Amino acid sequence: MSLLLVSLYAGMVVYSFSELRGGIPAGISFENWRFLFERNLVIDNYHYPSIWSILLNTLLIAVGSMVVEVSISLFSGYALSKGNFPGKDFLIQSTLYTRALPAVTTLIASFYILKTMGLLDTYVGIILIKGLAEVGMSTWIIKGFFDELPKDIDWAASVDGSSKWRTFFRIYVPAIWPGIAAISLFAFLNGWGEYVMVSVLTFNDAKVTFPIILSTLMDTESTSTVSYGTIMAIATFYMLPALILYFFSQKYISKMKI
Repeated sequence: MSLLLVSLYAGMVVYSFSELRGGIPAGISFENWRFLFERNLVIDNYHYPSIWSILLNTLLIAVGSMVVEVSISLFSGYALSKGNFPGKDFLIQSTLYTRALPAVTTLIASFYILKTMGLLDTYVGIILIKGLAEVGMSTWIIKGFFDELPKDIDWAASVDGSSKWRTFFRIYVPAIWPGIAAISLFAFLNGWGEYVMVSVLTFNDAKVTFPIILSTLMDTESTSTVSYGTIMAIATFYMLPALILYFFSQKYISKMKI
């Protein structure tokens, strides 16, 4: 399976740097990458914002939802692991309940809430909905890292005169850094590849993201008019940030506990 996926990705890169004749690479060409230097992304008769605007839109949603998800998961995971309060066992079990239902089932409620709050068709609205939707799984993962740390840390820190906040940020956070890196990677990738929420909760073409663009380019009446070389180049460009982030984070993923 891994070999098949690598072959598909390799084929995508080859097509992006090829001159296609009848759908078959016939030579090396950089024509498919001209969109990097154009003010607007123009493919056949379709006009879109520049590729750099699309990149910025996608990054804003990915990074923003990652910050929301990781921040909430970090504190909630700590509370569920080290805290002692009524209903703790129920909350621990309920962290995964949100995964029982597909995220698409919450779209109607999300649409209504954002419209009521005046956040419909805004980056803030998408970031909040996307970030909050994934908090349950990330909380469960990060809780596993907190569970590995001895409970005597709080007592030892209090003897030294350290406050709760200082103990959390100076001792706990560095100790579970591999877990933070792991959930940050997954949160970023979830936001980076989000299609459904962006397509439903935004209407302004200026906020278009890579998944929307790639889907639109393939949604044509005739496949004979599709510029596959350009699509492969855009897909390769879209894939690069995720690959780079994964490359630098893979050592932390291997330490992840669920």
